[in-house]
Amino acid sequence: MVREALAGPSGPEAYRCGPFRADASAAEHAAAVTAALGHIRDGDIFQANICRGLEAGFEGDPLDLFCAGHERLAPRFAAFLRLPGGAVASLSPELFLRRTGRAVLSSPIKGTAPAVTDPAELHASAKNRAENVMIVDLMRNDLSRACVPGSVRAPAAPRVEPHTGVHHLVADVRGRLRAGLGDGDLLRATFPPGSCTGAPKIRAMEIINALEPAGREVYTGAVGCAGPGGLVLNVAIRTFEFTGNRVRLGVGGGIVADSDPADEAHETLVKAVPLLDAVGAELDAALRQDWDLHGAPSAPGPADRAPLFELPARAPLHAEGVFTTLLVEEREPVQLDAHLRRLGASCLACCGTELPRGVREEVLEHAAGLTGPHRLRIAAAPTPGGTLDVRVTATALPPGPVPPWRLVPVRLTGGLGAHKWADRRVLVHEPEPGLWSRSCDPLLVDADGTVLETGRANVFAVLGGTVVTPPADGRILPGVVRARALEALRRSGRPVDERPLRLGELAAATEVFVTNSVVGAHPVGSVDGVARWEPGPVQHSLTRVLRRGRG
Repeated sequence: MVREALAGPSGPEAYRCGPFRADASAAEHAAAVTAALGHIRDGDIFQANICRGLEAGFEGDPLDLFCAGHERLAPRFAAFLRLPGGAVASLSPELFLRRTGRAVLSSPIKGTAPAVTDPAELHASAKNRAENVMIVDLMRNDLSRACVPGSVRAPAAPRVEPHTGVHHLVADVRGRLRAGLGDGDLLRATFPPGSCTGAPKIRAMEIINALEPAGREVYTGAVGCAGPGGLVLNVAIRTFEFTGNRVRLGVGGGIVADSDPADEAHETLVKAVPLLDAVGAELDAALRQDWDLHGAPSAPGPADRAPLFELPARAPLHAEGVFTTLLVEEREPVQLDAHLRRLGASCLACCGTELPRGVREEVLEHAAGLTGPHRLRIAAAPTPGGTLDVRVTATALPPGPVPPWRLVPVRLTGGLGAHKWADRRVLVHEPEPGLWSRSCDPLLVDADGTVLETGRANVFAVLGGTVVTPPADGRILPGVVRARALEALRRSGRPVDERPLRLGELAAATEVFVTNSVVGAHPVGSVDGVARWEPGPVQHSLTRVLRRGRG
């Protein structure tokens, strides 16, 4: 059955898997894409989804792999089937069909970019938008065959959703099933899923069959459950298929007129690598070379594979609103306008309401009555009347210097996100009671093994003379001091790289530091299980620059 809840505990130690090799090399896959492009230029089709398969040896129970992947990725439409002679472990993020009464919903995913890129670039990408529009039109056509005429609707533009290792364009297509028709009729009108075939669908499937090296089996089909109350089916992507002592993973992408064959071959690995990381598997030497040649981050090391304390991934309670925290020194809020801009943007995005006028004056009045350095918090929560309840509070900072921070790596799938939600209950979970303190903070690591941020600060590492920090890709808070630090570093001529940063890479860093609005730039003394450092010159100089620029 399709699961939208938590799977049971397990881990890669319960089975052996990999390395995965491809049934088509990068060059062979690019050649298949080139052939599909020829059909598009000839007007034969508008789009085709071209795939290749990755395969590896497997020892153990497939259910253990499914549980390990589910724990790391928490996909919305996961499913596990034990079948005669094998099993299917689907870690799908995509909804093919949901019928509730007579209401029908399909949410095709089409359009992909690595998580390290700006989501806005994906949304603006002509190539990816073209993929999405074609498949939305196809799904509208398919649903129209079984739905009430005029009831099928789709949005004018897709939305960008973050998924492990990638961003996707997603659209919702809705309709109302005609009276007298059932789930069988709905499936006959829509199967197989349009997001994994092409347009026109039948001709695209004929071309796919000719170009791909092997049949797809369950991959790109659907897994789900049906009953009197409704139907739910996933699109069987991100799906491991087990037969005997082998396991297979299909990966592919949509091809349109301006697709680049080499980029499409790489995109299959962009989709595969986070899945393999999640289940403790890896690419074989040939695929790893393809991955590295395309400028991807280095392969995971031992520290990236180490088991981490898992924080429960869950959506924040929107009703509690958002907030920002800043420093008050000598009765002056530091960088107040920058904080209010970010808070205002979060209020619009998360609460649908603008920050009320007069908040700036309220903060200044509050700060004027403070003696000594304080941490000031501005919180905004939605009210039943559609307005915002804004509250300003301040806490005196303890006296004395703060020692270099100790960071304890913990895993949080998807991170805390780009907004500072007031609901931060996920951070109360500790590997041991009383661990989090003024100088000890969780270091959040995503399911793909990349470092995100700490519970209250952005992270920087100096690697080979370059200052590296995780990108503001929707998984981390775009800190006010982070932005100031990047500007100061670049202005000084220091090389800076906003890119994915693996936990294991920190072992090679000459210094590590954090930034937030209260501590400024502060040294990290250790990351548990990785390395220790002394305060370094980059952090020292940055602290001086940031202090000069306060106000």
